[in-house]
Amino acid sequence: SPTVPHVLPTALSVNLRVAPVRPTSDTDDGWFTLTVEAKNGRSTAVVIDLPPSVAGSDRGFAFDIVGPLVAYRRSVRVVDDLVTYFPAGASKRYVFDFQLAGTENPAGLVPGTYSVRVGFGDHWSGWSTITVGP
Repeated sequence: SPTVPHVLPTALSVNLRVAPVRPTSDTDDGWFTLTVEAKNGRSTAVVIDLPPSVAGSDRGFAFDIVGPLVAYRRSVRVVDDLVTYFPAGASKRYVFDFQLAGTENPAGLVPGTYSVRVGFGDHWSGWSTITVGP
């Protein structure tokens, strides 16, 4: 609807959830998830105006992971306008899957402590610390 206000990503709250809370190779073969939750806390619907991207489509859900030897940044590009429409009080989530490094996945995250933040568009959560493995 043309009456739905357009707002910046900062109008959302953005939060991180890690499951399991302390990933180890003994749980789910070392698989764990980072869930990004973006929530419209308003009592009215909004459309999020994402900043323009040179990649052709705008960044939606994203994460940064920084450790002693690595830094990862990944994002999901928005290809559907419904991703940016948030009904009143609605939350949207995106789940990123990871696995600890091991014989099945030598490219996975090595055990250690990492700083993590998640985002939607150009709006980021604060940094959280997670410990993974062994």
